[in-house]
Amino acid sequence: MRSFTFNGHNCMEYGIACSGEATFDAPARDVSAVSIPGRNGDLIFDNGRFKNINVEYPAFFVGNFPGNVAAARAWLLGPHSYQRLTDDYHPGEFRLGVYTGGLSFEPTAWNLHAETEITFNCKPQRFLEAGELTTLIVNGGAITNPTAFDALPIISITGTGDATLTINGSTIAFTGLTGGAILDSEEQDASYGGLSVNNLMTGDFPVLMPGSNSISWTGGITSVEITPRWWTI
Repeated sequence: MRSFTFNGHNCMEYGIACSGEATFDAPARDVSAVSIPGRNGDLIFDNGRFKNINVEYPAFFVGNFPGNVAAARAWLLGPHSYQRLTDDYHPGEFRLGVYTGGLSFEPTAWNLHAETEITFNCKPQRFLEAGELTTLIVNGGAITNPTAFDALPIISITGTGDATLTINGSTIAFTGLTGGAILDSEEQDASYGGLSVNNLMTGDFPVLMPGSNSISWTGGITSVEITPRWWTI
């Protein structure tokens, strides 16, 4: 029997088994179409993102339906924000999803078993577990993005004073570091010791493009570590 894990708990803990044929679907790209009078076809403008996707698991309670259903409701409907979602169909990957629907069941005779469909509203990315690993970078070295999509990493810098960090020819300058900085490209935020250091930084937050990404630095930086956040769809 197959299963999924959501918010730190596996569905089998609640007597639920699932199938996941619909989990292989891809998200829709967010585009805008503009019609021009007298011109055949629409103009398509890419909004630079993918839309959320519904990930569906046809599921059934394999035993003790009355006893398990109350706990399952609390587990699925308790979180109010995105939670980690994994399943047996996509090893080495995870999604970020939230369960927002109700729960309806089709019980069998004597309420021993029941069928249902569990649908999560998920961010479009399939994140790679390998992208959660932190890599210590050598000055003048590189890190390779194995996917076809730009990644928004977390970059931890140790150093003091003035420095520059260069990734793929794009330079970020730091003024007056007092120990280092943590750059979160997804949140567009730079911090150190829980305090913002955005005012010490000039330049764009780094993006790791598909393929090899060259990395070097000068000045007061003594080490650089990257958690890349690889993802695909």
